[in-house]
Formats: sequence, C-alpha cells, structure tokens
Amino acid sequence: MTTRITSHFCGCLVSILLISNAFGQQTGDKTFSYARSEKVLSMMDANTNSQPVETVNINTKVTNAFGKSFKSATNVNWSKVDKNFQASFTVDGKETKALYNKKGRLVYTISYGSEKDLSSENRKMVKGAYVDYTITSAIEIKEDNRTIWVIKLEDITSLVFVRLENGTLEETKYYQKAK
Repeated sequence: MTTRITSHFCGCLVSILLISNAFGQQTGDKTFSYARSEKVLSMMDANTNSQPVETVNINTKVTNAFGKSFKSATNVNWSKVDKNFQASFTVDGKETKALYNKKGRLVYTISYGSEKDLSSENRKMVKGAYVDYTITSAIEIKEDNRTIWVIKLEDITSLVFVRLENGTLEETKYYQKAK
C-alpha cells in the first residue's frame, strides 16, 4: 500500500515537472515560460499564490468565457493565480483546470485522465512503443492550439513518462523501481 501511494505521489510530482518543461507560450511581446517548477506548482496544483473564490472578484468576461467553453462542468471552484483566474472542475468525469486571463481569454486547460481518454491512434502509438507497459495516467494539456499528452506507464520493474504531441512520442523520464 505504501509503495502504491509513494508511486502515485512521485508520478504526480514528476508529471508536474514534466509539464513544466513541456510547453511555453508566446503572447504579444511577452513570453511566459512555465519552466520554473514553483510557478507550475502554483498555477497547476496547490495554488500557493492563489486566493479562494470568496476573496476573488471574478469578472463577467471570465465567467462568460468559462460558461461557453465548459457547459457541462460540475464542482467548479475558482481561485486567482497572479493576475489570472483558474477554474478547477469536473467535466466528462475528468478533473480539469482552466486558466483564464482577466480579459476572459483561455490560456490553457489541463485534464487528468487515464488510458481510456487517449484516442485509439494515440493509444496504439504508445502501446506499440511500450508493449509490456500499462498506461496508468494520461494528462492532456491544451494551450495555444496545441495538444500535449503526458503519459505515465509502468511495468514490473520501471516507471516511464512520455510526451506525445502531433504524432511524436518522446520518452522524458525513466525510473527503475526499488527492489
């Protein structure tokens, strides 16, 4: 049981770090880099720099944009991250986070899923490259017309993280399990 909990915790932490290296975005004359893990952690997870919705005044541009994009969202919780607004919610059974700027523009979404959430083409590609592995999680990141998957795979002796974008599969981390 402890091994399983440790494995899941490490997997989540590694996923966050992998995602931090997976993408950056260019907007106007400013470049935002998600390479610093403390920035990613504050934006994606515990929201250490965030304020709960009770103290955040979310403008109507943001709430209208969210309502149009995620009509079937449930369990919506808002927080403020720096100058942006983050919604954490469930949609189609998946935990999802969406970051909006103050003008209501969607910056990115992150959906936490499993093997069943991959398209059959993507699943075949991953399973073809990692035949003896089981897909234990699949995180979908959508940002500036890009879709990036960070996929965690396991077999008896190892843990592997791969990044999948535009039909290109890249192994980003490999860990040997303790004996």
